[in-house]
Amino acid sequence: MKINCRQTSILLALTILIWSCQPQENESDLDVTNESLTTQNTNQNSDIEKGLSEVFSENTSYSTKSYQGLPSSRITDILTTIEEAKIAANAENLTISKIVYARGIQAYELNSSSWNAKGPLADLFPLTINDDETITVDFTKFGAHYQHLASPAWEFEDGRVIAAQATTIPGAGRFDVAWLNVDLKPNELGFKKILRIETFAGVAPFFTFLPENTRIGIGYETVYVFLS
Repeated sequence: MKINCRQTSILLALTILIWSCQPQENESDLDVTNESLTTQNTNQNSDIEKGLSEVFSENTSYSTKSYQGLPSSRITDILTTIEEAKIAANAENLTISKIVYARGIQAYELNSSSWNAKGPLADLFPLTINDDETITVDFTKFGAHYQHLASPAWEFEDGRVIAAQATTIPGAGRFDVAWLNVDLKPNELGFKKILRIETFAGVAPFFTFLPENTRIGIGYETVYVFLS
């Protein structure tokens, strides 16, 4: 069952964050100031930094904060939703191996009066499906989602998977980023696909009056279903 509609004005007011694109003279690394988007696993640091450098130029100082607008109680009939998404993705023969809850931003850059997607940056949390098909999220970070070179990546302590290609599937609301069927590159974790479902917010702004090369992070939340 899809999440209820939100009013546009409230969504934009709470999700849009703009940061400066002016270079910092003595800054060689990205300055991530929001604690919810820091990497706590030291094994992930180098790859996270590589991913961040693809989303934002290395000499850009910025801060981000995701919009915490998708309470788990608002998601119901999750198994039914997953099965419908599997059918839409022609993935009925695959089994569910992992389900995670993501909270972070979708990054955009303004170029020639058009917002270009620059990739995701999100924390990943364990998700449990209850007997009544609602969900419970343990907000103890156990993974990260970020842009690796030209492709999104999902990284956990036991390994990383990288997207090969993605197509949209039905389900997203007007002001929410698309639901996706993501084919994965061969990986040591054995995952074949990821379904992005139950998205909340994250779409590019509707206005383009800001200076050229302005970068914006739009808070988003979603559920990622890993299939094997």
